[in-house]
Amino acid sequence: MNKRIADIDLGAGIMILWMIIYHALPTAWSFQSMEMNETAQLNPCELFPYLSFFMPWFFYKSGQFFMRRPMHDALIKDSRKLLLSFAVWSAIGYAMYLLFGAFNHTITLRSTTYSIVRGLFITGKIPVNEPLWFLLTLFGVRFVANLLLPNREEKYGWNKVIVIVCMGYILAYCCYLWNHPLLPYWVANGASGLAFFALGYGLRNYEDKWWIIAPCTIVYVLCCIIGFPMVDMMFNKLLTGSYLLWMPIALCGIVTFNTLCKFICKHVRIIPLEYVGQNAMTIYVTHILIVTTIAFILRYWEISVLYPYAIWIIMLGYLTLLPLFCVIRIKYNHNKLTN
Repeated sequence: MNKRIADIDLGAGIMILWMIIYHALPTAWSFQSMEMNETAQLNPCELFPYLSFFMPWFFYKSGQFFMRRPMHDALIKDSRKLLLSFAVWSAIGYAMYLLFGAFNHTITLRSTTYSIVRGLFITGKIPVNEPLWFLLTLFGVRFVANLLLPNREEKYGWNKVIVIVCMGYILAYCCYLWNHPLLPYWVANGASGLAFFALGYGLRNYEDKWWIIAPCTIVYVLCCIIGFPMVDMMFNKLLTGSYLLWMPIALCGIVTFNTLCKFICKHVRIIPLEYVGQNAMTIYVTHILIVTTIAFILRYWEISVLYPYAIWIIMLGYLTLLPLFCVIRIKYNHNKLTN
């Protein structure tokens, strides 16, 4: 059994908690009238920008633990972990989509076949469990990384890493400039994901160096004061600031955040957050199902008296069901190991 790394679990716990809040807020805001809540059209990161690099963090952290393998072995391993999870949980989301559509009488042959396939090709996701786009993109990123990234001991390997980072960022920026409606989302978010993945791979053994930590911390603190450039990574959409500054400043945020997690874990263990981090995958693939179900119930039965409390109802759903899902998953993994 792999030994857990406390600061990684802590970081993953914080980031996954912010992710589920990030996905809950727009749904909760949708129950408010514009007169009552002028934030309804905002991205949650615009209200709380200090973890706006949470999606790049997941690519970066995956890159830090990446090891090149023979392509056949890599495809099998990543297919089982990423593609299978995508297929299973997207199928559950699709079943919910059909169920909700049947209740609302919105089911058509086109909406359940052609639109789904077209949407999957363009966006890399299926209705309801839409956050799973990350799994498909990460699969593609790991495939390309296994082809292009140098071995860690390779001489002048850093030159290749820098080239890959630049290639990924330039491609993502070109997609941002072109912004064609038929351009698949996974081209842009895969390109930027590859750049962050390669940065994590290259900086793995240097992230603790003072000459990395000091400038990154200074830049992050300055951005906390003057503002962050932010990009919605899935859509490759600029939210605030300059697109060209987004990646270097996000990298500064990632390094600062990881350093803070390491500092905390040296002095105190925050076990609940570490537990969340250990079960981040389970929480990630299930949380949006809770949000969507609660939203459907409130809208279908028009329980308007509860609309102002939608965010608290969603949080209660999280607190009730997510720990249950985690326990079920842990028992399932234990049974696999013992059988």
